[in-house]
Amino acid sequence: MEATVSTEVRRSDKKGRVVLPADFAASVLIIERVNDTELRIKKGRTVRKRKYTLAQLLQGVTTENKHGELSWGVPVGKEKLPPRAKGR
Repeated sequence: MEATVSTEVRRSDKKGRVVLPADFAASVLIIERVNDTELRIKKGRTVRKRKYTLAQLLQGVTTENKHGELSWGVPVGKEKLPPRAKGR
């Protein structure tokens, strides 16, 4: 069963914007172009952010998947780092 939802369309920055109801915000959207003047927007599955603690993330770090230090080359802009301590 398809339901029709009225939406607001406005132009800003020379681009069309479609304002959808709030319950679409956390969902994957499926957009189907029917013709030059009609789009069908269907709500897919709801996406929920997963929240992990630092301890949970670090559980996956092992000596096998931990890489060594990487060289990024010399600084090229304002990202200069403080000098490294001796012995490191």
